[in-house]
Amino acid sequence: MKRTTLKIIIGIILYIILLYGNSVIRKEAKAEVKPEYMQDVPLDEAHFPDEYFRAELGRCLDENKDGILSRQEREKIYYLQLNETFGSSLGNLWYSDMKYVEYNGYDREDYLVYHSSKSRRSFQLGEKTYANQTCKILYEGAENWSDKIDLTGIEYFFNLQEVRADKYELLSGSFKNNVNLRKIWVGCTNLGNKGYHHVQKDFPVSQLTYMHLENIYANELDIEEIAGLQVLRVILPDGSGRRLPALNLSKNIKLKELELKNIMPAKLDLRKNTKLQSVKVYSGKCKTGQSYGRDLEEKHGYVYYLPEKNMKCKVTFAKKNNIQTLYYFTADKTIDISKLSKLEDFQTLKSVKAKAKSSWARKTFKKKKWGCAVVKNGKFIKKIKAGKKKKFTII
Repeated sequence: MKRTTLKIIIGIILYIILLYGNSVIRKEAKAEVKPEYMQDVPLDEAHFPDEYFRAELGRCLDENKDGILSRQEREKIYYLQLNETFGSSLGNLWYSDMKYVEYNGYDREDYLVYHSSKSRRSFQLGEKTYANQTCKILYEGAENWSDKIDLTGIEYFFNLQEVRADKYELLSGSFKNNVNLRKIWVGCTNLGNKGYHHVQKDFPVSQLTYMHLENIYANELDIEEIAGLQVLRVILPDGSGRRLPALNLSKNIKLKELELKNIMPAKLDLRKNTKLQSVKVYSGKCKTGQSYGRDLEEKHGYVYYLPEKNMKCKVTFAKKNNIQTLYYFTADKTIDISKLSKLEDFQTLKSVKAKAKSSWARKTFKKKKWGCAVVKNGKFIKKIKAGKKKKFTII
């Protein structure tokens, strides 16, 4: 009896070891660059079916013009930008904040496309005419540009880490075999040209750390499989007012930034997201608020949103959190921010009553030192008084 029990226990242990070993092998296989991607690749129709894509690769990257893309010529490419609008003010920025800080730039380095440890060389595709002899290809008259690009062959760029596609509806081909891809900015010209199921089909979403979706239907958004996600933005046009059936973020414990524009669930549970630094939930029509700026010819204004009556989103925060920025433009009349002890930038509607800790208000809003920006309906609130005996203050 003892021998039988021992055999069963040993069998179970061996099964667990075998199962774990196979899972590790599968993970390693998923992250492995295929050997053929490391070899020299002919610039021919078999490897790159799209004639334009093939020609631009040859012009920009085939340095010795031998009709072959060597490993050395391809390994330099970490970033791919497609369909960039001529004269775009974004430059090397993935995304501009809701507020302008200076006329000549932004103060949020988080939005930089390029990683500081990598070369800034990128490959960019635009219209079939180009402005110079570099890898940057811009186009004018974007509204008339309708040529589609088949990106088959993109898998040979094994170091590709970041992709931005402003006209996603014009692209075909898959990034599924780009095992180092971590960041994507995907936008469509019009809402509904593509949906999230297309993104899942074309990109290796499970390995992403950064995902920005713009003008893309995301009703079926499910990010539980993206355990390493740090930045999530879903941006829809003003007034589109779409709903998410639900958004489970309990497994996305690495999330640092969340932005939902004109698409939100009825409830947003952030109790597991202790690393979040920025939360922006807003819906409705955009309005311009108070102007500000220092000695600028053209001053800018904070923006705010007037949501539709049914666009509510109750947010629950973690007891211990790192949230510094909160934009909250929903149809809700109250919000509890008493747990946000590190909050520095809070923007909401004038009609919203925010419950804050009085100790935070006393510490943050001093007469000579203003340590936090509270903006309601685009107008600054520079002084918040909290009584000495009050535990909470309504802003």
